[in-house]
Amino acid sequence: MIVLESLFLESHDLRIFRRMMTCFLLVLLFIPSLDAGWVFGQARFSILPDSDFRISGRSNESDFEVSSTEISGWIELSDAADPLSVTSLSITVPSREIKSDQGLIMNRVMWGSLNVDEHPNISFEMMSAAEPDVVSDSLNLVASGLLTLTGTTNEVTIELLAVSGAEGSNRYVGSFPLTMTDYGMTPPTAMFGRLRVHKDIRIHFDLIFGAATED
Repeated sequence: MIVLESLFLESHDLRIFRRMMTCFLLVLLFIPSLDAGWVFGQARFSILPDSDFRISGRSNESDFEVSSTEISGWIELSDAADPLSVTSLSITVPSREIKSDQGLIMNRVMWGSLNVDEHPNISFEMMSAAEPDVVSDSLNLVASGLLTLTGTTNEVTIELLAVSGAEGSNRYVGSFPLTMTDYGMTPPTAMFGRLRVHKDIRIHFDLIFGAATED
C-alpha cells in the first residue's frame, strides 16, 4: 500500500513538472514572434509616413532647403508612455529621394555631391541619449550617434524636443550642424560656377514613431 501511494505521488509530481515545462516552452516560442511590441519592458515603434528629413544651407545668392519624406527606421523605448526613455534609434533616408523645389537641374547637382549612385543611403544609429543640462520647451533630449553620409561615418550630437502625440505616437524634432567637407563632399556649384553652395549646412529631423499599420 505504501509503495502504491509513493508511486501515485511520484506520478502526480511528474504530471505537474511536465505541465510546467510545456508552459515554459510555449513562452519561449511566443517571445520571438512579438513584433514592435513589448519584450522584457522594451517597446519598439516604426517611423510613420508624416516624418520629414530636411537639409538647409545657403549659397552666394540665397538660402536653400531640400527635403525627403521617404524615411525608414524604428525607435525603442524602455517605457512606451515616456518619449524620453529612448534606448535605441535607427534612421535611413534614400539619398536620391532628397529633392529641391528648384527643379531637376538642382536635384542633379545635389545628387552629384551626395554621390547617390555609390552611396544610396544616409543613416543615423544612436549610441546614447540623455537629458540636457537645461530642459526647455524646445529641448528635452540629447542623442549621440553615428551619421553615415557619402560613405563616411562621424559621431554627431542631436538636440531634440521629444513629445507624446496622438494615438500612442511619439514625435522627435531637432537639428544639428554639418560641414560637407567632413564627409568628403565637395560643395556643389551650378550655372558654370556662378552659384556656389557654402560648405556648412544643417540637418533637420521631424520624426514621428508609432505602431505600424497594415494596408
